[in-house]
Amino acid sequence: MGYSWLVRRGIAVVYHFGIKHGVGTESLLAFFKAIHLDTHMGSSATAVRRLKHHRVEAAIVEYGRA
Repeated sequence: MGYSWLVRRGIAVVYHFGIKHGVGTESLLAFFKAIHLDTHMGSSATAVRRLKHHRVEAAIVEYGRA
């Protein structure tokens, strides 16, 4: 349960702030660091960009199809 909760929170932050509101990757990383999320999950700029552009957008498209 702990890991899935953590993943959902990370994706929710990237989706809500990064995609919907256009917040940049560096600001998202600063937020992860401020709430100490970076100590539990990888939080490099490349990883967040990859998540933002590939996984989350793909999930939105798939959800729209369903």
